[in-house]
Amino acid sequence: MVDDSVIIADLIAGAKEIRAQLPRLEKAVEQYRDQFNALRGKKAANENLIDKLQNQAGQCPIDCRISCDKDFSDLITGLIAENDGYEAELQKVTEQGTLAKSNLTIARGAIVDAEEGAESSRQEEISALRDNESIQTIIREYENEISKAESFDTKKEARLTAKREELAGIEPAAGCDWELTDAEPLSRRKKELEDEARELKLKIAEQTKARNALANLKSSMADGALAGYHAEAWKAIAEAVGPKGLQGELVKDILAPLTEAIQNKFIYMGIQKTFYFQTEDDKGNEIFQFGWTSEDGDRRNFDALSTGEQMLLLIAMMTTIIDMMNPPMKVLCIDNAENLDSGNLRRVLHGIISAGRNFDNIIFIGVMDINPEDYPEWRVWNLSEAAA
Repeated sequence: MVDDSVIIADLIAGAKEIRAQLPRLEKAVEQYRDQFNALRGKKAANENLIDKLQNQAGQCPIDCRISCDKDFSDLITGLIAENDGYEAELQKVTEQGTLAKSNLTIARGAIVDAEEGAESSRQEEISALRDNESIQTIIREYENEISKAESFDTKKEARLTAKREELAGIEPAAGCDWELTDAEPLSRRKKELEDEARELKLKIAEQTKARNALANLKSSMADGALAGYHAEAWKAIAEAVGPKGLQGELVKDILAPLTEAIQNKFIYMGIQKTFYFQTEDDKGNEIFQFGWTSEDGDRRNFDALSTGEQMLLLIAMMTTIIDMMNPPMKVLCIDNAENLDSGNLRRVLHGIISAGRNFDNIIFIGVMDINPEDYPEWRVWNLSEAAA
């Protein structure tokens, strides 16, 4: 019989503990939402004031009907700097809010998984009880067969006694000297009784073997069923918390925002591909791969890409990862840029300006023949001329 009472109790207790944390997680999401709205309101107010100061030169920013020759350039500069600070705070609050939402989603999912696991264990116990009743029915049938086999000995003795009495009734009494006229029927009958006795002994031996086999089968069936229940229980637990269960869901929740951000970098850089992470193969085995899918559905892992294609994908990934880590100094340095053909190089140099707009510096190094006038956003150094 399967007893999952401890597992069920642990799952229910875990769900209760996580549910107790929901108010705190929900409050954190609301706080970050309020902070975001407050910062956005301040930034919008500054932008509105800057617009008035710049577009209403010579007029009062409060009432355009009033003439005013005051120079507001310092105020405009201060407001712009203040808005830059608001922008950085908005980015930080957005990341913190996203993380808070993710934690809340994970907590809610864990509660559902725990409750479903508890219900699954209850159903497993009910199923085990039904199976146990079926096994008990089979065992009772075997026990009836064993009883029949054991009762055969008693019947055999009764039949032998009756035959001996029958034989004694037809044999001459002790001391009797009368001669039997025909002994052949008696000899034939005696032989028949002896053959029957031998057959009975063989049947007794066979019934004894059957009784022992049934007893062993009864024991092995019970042990096998119990081992099967344990194996199924451990398998269910492993699936619930392993790569296909809670662990897998946590990884998917982490990779989902990263995948979306990398896809946005593709758009900035004009890459007509769809980025993907793969954590499970077609056979259900745990793997970790990434790459892109073309418009015609051709899915290629990173290792199968050309050197130039790998560089495009890595640029999109590294700009995304650096953005998410948000270090004090955001610098991206890319060597061997000559691996990009002219089309991809043009696409990257123009697109990374938007993709890496929050970076402090982006450096491309390579043996390239480019016209600096084609890339006014970049500062180009010819190192061979500098060395000369």
